[in-house]
Amino acid sequence: MGNDNAKTESELGTELKVDTEKSLLENSYPLSLVAGRSKRAWELDFLRGLAIIMVVLDHIAFIFANVFGPVWASYSDSGFLHWLEEVGIYFRNAAWRESVWLSIIIIFTVVCGISCTFSKSNFKRGIQLFALSYAVFVVTDMIELFTGMPLRIVYGILFCLSVSILLFAVLDSGLNKLEKFILSKRGRTKNSSEAETIHNSEFIIQNLKNGIMAVVGLIIIIVGFYYYFNPLEPMHAFGMIVYADGGMASADYFPVLPWAGFVLLGAVLGRYIYKERKSLLLKLDSKSHAPIRFLGRNTIVVYILHQPIIIVLLTILGFFFGFNAISHFTS
Repeated sequence: MGNDNAKTESELGTELKVDTEKSLLENSYPLSLVAGRSKRAWELDFLRGLAIIMVVLDHIAFIFANVFGPVWASYSDSGFLHWLEEVGIYFRNAAWRESVWLSIIIIFTVVCGISCTFSKSNFKRGIQLFALSYAVFVVTDMIELFTGMPLRIVYGILFCLSVSILLFAVLDSGLNKLEKFILSKRGRTKNSSEAETIHNSEFIIQNLKNGIMAVVGLIIIIVGFYYYFNPLEPMHAFGMIVYADGGMASADYFPVLPWAGFVLLGAVLGRYIYKERKSLLLKLDSKSHAPIRFLGRNTIVVYILHQPIIIVLLTILGFFFGFNAISHFTS
């Protein structure tokens, strides 16, 4: 009987090891699940895709209104180019823009938080994204320096997400260590009654961890939105953390607060609704929304490339209406 029990424990240990290895393999990148073993949570890609489409449209309006618009108005007689400027100004100043914009960014950050629960290493993701955000700053700063286009991105969405992911990683690591410490105090299980007690303790601690993270997230959101409506003076030293008036002279401005709070809430939500790490709406998956899902799977690439592509296209468009953007911005 003792050998049978030992064999059973060994088999269970082997199965646990296999499951763990499979989990690590499947979660080497947020929501990238191994083909043939699990289904990708397509609805998260879809939401990200919608969000990045709205971000691109907002940036197009910004470029119409703030980058090309002023020079079109001063140096071009084209009615069409002036109309594009008016479209950009209308969109940027529309009464509904802010509420739609806030909704899109909240969706984007919450989905980012859910993705954190799928990731093998959020420390690695956060550091890589932070490095990428710095590269974007360097490139856009050089473009603005040599062309005068107001395109410099200081504390953009990549910076915000990278810091938010690192914050989640630190907080999650600390809470995991706290959980291990508490459970270690209960000692080893010797009978079924003690095993059930430890199981109940683990359940309570898991909910306590999620509760702490949710509370921290809510505090971050409350503080962040206070400064969203009551920003600091322009170019304030804490402008990377909370909102400062004037957007820190950045074309894309996202301080850490309140958005890191939505990332933390997304992580808590993901642990409850994506316990099995697979799509919740598998039956609704369809090729009809594949293009949006594709954008959602490649949001970083889309984010980095869309503005240069838009500028090149508008520069080419200007030639057809007698406006040489290259000579204007480089002179």
